[in-house]
Amino acid sequence: MCRYRKFSNLGNTRYWLDSMAEVWFVTFHLLPEAVLNDHLATIHAGGIVTSADPPDRLNLMFAIIQQGRILEFLGKDPSLFPLETIDSVKIFPPLFIYHGRDDSVVPAEGTEKFVENFRRNLPEAKLVFKLEPGEHGMDHEIDIKEPWLQQGLKLVTAEWLV
Repeated sequence: MCRYRKFSNLGNTRYWLDSMAEVWFVTFHLLPEAVLNDHLATIHAGGIVTSADPPDRLNLMFAIIQQGRILEFLGKDPSLFPLETIDSVKIFPPLFIYHGRDDSVVPAEGTEKFVENFRRNLPEAKLVFKLEPGEHGMDHEIDIKEPWLQQGLKLVTAEWLV
């Protein structure tokens, strides 16, 4: 069964919406704190994991978020929070953003708010934003010939691959 849970203990920072307290995540079940604590107990000094095959660490990611400990692992550097830093940016390279409208992992509302702030603060910057039906990763193959995809790719390749 899929449950919705509102997380209010994610720190005093804004990211997806007006405050992290407004973010809703969807998981198939609420994970106990032991998922995270047991994993942390297995970490050895000097042991570094540089990759894992999905979904090997999916439960770990959800546990970190659900237990309100995301900032403990992510950090608090302002560059990690684009909604807070976009107001101070003066120039920006061409940007193509697409997002799944039904995303339950990263709510689309945060991307929409970023795009709104981006356009307000950088009206001369080049941006293509597309909100398409679908979950995180849009859950389906996207044909390279899709007009919206072509538009976004044309923007960034023309500017970035000069």
